Amino acid sequence: MKVSSEVLSTLEFDRIKRMVASKAASVLGRTVSNRMRPIGDRDQIIRSLEETSEMVRIIRERGRFPLAGLSDVEERMRAAKEGGQPLEPEDLRDFAATLETAVEIRKLMGPLRDEYPRLGELATRLQDFPEIRREIERAIDPKGKVSDDATVSLKKIRAEIRSLTTRIHGRLEIVLNSPSLGKHLQDRRISLRGGRYVLAVKSGARGQVEGILHDRSQTGATIFVEPKQIVELGNSLTEALVDEAQEVSRILWEITRQIYAQAKDVIHTLETLAWIDFTYAKAMYGIEFELHAPVMGEALDLRGVKHPILMELLGKDTVVPISIRLTGDDRILVITGPNNGGKTVALKAIGLLVVMAHSGLHIPCLRDSSMPFYPVLFADIGDEQSLETHLSTYSSHMARIVSILKDAPEGSLILIDELGSGTDPAEGAALGEAILTRLLRRKTQVLVSTHLGSLKEFAFREGGVANAAVEFDPETLEPLYRISIGAPGNSQALAIARRLGIPEEVAKEAEKRLGSEGQDGRELVERIQKVRLLTEKGRDEVLKLEEAARDEEKKARQMLTEASALKKSIVREADDQMEMTYRTIKKLLEDYEGEMQGGPQKQADRAQALREAVREVLTHTPFGEKRQAFASGLKKGKRVYVIKFGREGRVSRVNRNKERLTIQLGRVVVETGFDDVSWVNEQGRPVGG
Repeated sequence: MKVSSEVLSTLEFDRIKRMVASKAASVLGRTVSNRMRPIGDRDQIIRSLEETSEMVRIIRERGRFPLAGLSDVEERMRAAKEGGQPLEPEDLRDFAATLETAVEIRKLMGPLRDEYPRLGELATRLQDFPEIRREIERAIDPKGKVSDDATVSLKKIRAEIRSLTTRIHGRLEIVLNSPSLGKHLQDRRISLRGGRYVLAVKSGARGQVEGILHDRSQTGATIFVEPKQIVELGNSLTEALVDEAQEVSRILWEITRQIYAQAKDVIHTLETLAWIDFTYAKAMYGIEFELHAPVMGEALDLRGVKHPILMELLGKDTVVPISIRLTGDDRILVITGPNNGGKTVALKAIGLLVVMAHSGLHIPCLRDSSMPFYPVLFADIGDEQSLETHLSTYSSHMARIVSILKDAPEGSLILIDELGSGTDPAEGAALGEAILTRLLRRKTQVLVSTHLGSLKEFAFREGGVANAAVEFDPETLEPLYRISIGAPGNSQALAIARRLGIPEEVAKEAEKRLGSEGQDGRELVERIQKVRLLTEKGRDEVLKLEEAARDEEKKARQMLTEASALKKSIVREADDQMEMTYRTIKKLLEDYEGEMQGGPQKQADRAQALREAVREVLTHTPFGEKRQAFASGLKKGKRVYVIKFGREGRVSRVNRNKERLTIQLGRVVVETGFDDVSWVNEQGRPVGG
């Protein structure tokens, strides 16, 4: 969709962009949000809307999306390359964290790709660069410093630095504690000047402390001297520090070159992460204001829409919803009614919502609202005079209309506020009809507001043109900020004038001059409006009921799913409990039978008979039947849980005559009976699950 910057400014799209950008998790998403513009391809718009819808769903269902580690490292890469410098340790740490986020997203979306195909496809574009991440993890510590363990050389150099520093401090302590020198010191602190360790000496005692003068205080009362006792050690420390800086630079360059070698793939991954963060921002904006994705169809049918900026300023529940329809053969909607009734706000709201949807944003509307793909959006809204070209309000309007008539292609959406105003009403109406006729032939869709009565009549006469009216309470004369489709609206000029205190004789004189035809027409419109008001209220109630029914249906499906899961959980828990009971009974019987083996034969026979009887009873319970089915399904290659070993294994041989199994437990092969294995482990989890 092509939209001029002037139109976007009129519709306040920049404010929407800022609202979306504030929801992003990182500067990556904020940057893309601030660059957001309407998309020029219908399929890409649908893709972007679906990405937003999937992100809304995954956030609502899972509570989060892993974006915490993102940083704009691409900009830092560019700056470092232009400056001929390696990436700094902090940059590399942030770079690694950003790549880790890519890994987390891939892990999350891998198993969910069928459920979230658009986000899954975005996740497949992410690369994880394991070698680069390993190098950064090895070389950079969590505080953003080059680690001692980055290389053997660096570790050795830093050990030498620590040793030299300790020796220097030791010798300086000796100097500080010397009775002959202590009185010449300004204080007992060890300082650093130009990378050298120094003592603060009173300026008058310069000759009393031998060494190299490195600095002087601003007052001149103190000089900073490196005592001769540590000069050689200081030289060695300086050399070691130079070696350290060179080794650190070499390490940073080595990792930086690895990144530059894969710069194309790295930047592609960063751009994908930025787009995912932007999608997250769109979703969070939609969740906050309870927005929905419109259907990209053939008709403009926006139900229960609200101006998104008014929602932000006044609260989403305060703004009165409106509905706009251009369906079937209708291509032009003429909106009439009094000033301050909401005509201009309605035009701006529709224009802004179209721009938002064409940018991949959800919009404040009821579900199943639809709009076509518009190749271009034109708008003539506002009554500003042009100070630069000295054009009047009418001339400014006409200049924009001329541009629309010249440039608007078939299928465009055109918004015109107060068509025909600013000049003689008769001429304005005639010109307005001619303009609308031209746009109708061009097969554009037009929403136009006007005060001119003849344009209402034009909408009644002309095929493809429909009337609409901003609703106005005839009793209180207060605007209702709703739109009724199919009936024109009155300007309510006389009623408003009376309410504001115009003398009654003046109002009656105006009615007389208006004539009976005008009065009859106005009364007819008012009656039509009342009927339409009742109809629209009924329709709104039906839409609300439909919306509520869909919500209840969704809740019912969710409850059914949860009930099914609960049933499976209960069955599994029951199986687990029965399995434990079965094992306990079996163990008690075996112990009892074992104890009876050494006793009289009669007792041993009774123990065996008891065991067989209990086994027979258990076999005919639902659980026993389930165990029988499990035993019947035992075959080579099946995974089972071996109770006495507390481990899972794989069946390698089945002897059904003796009800014995040979099972591979890792590298060990064991033989056991059918009753000694189960399909669930001790934690109640299915084997292999």
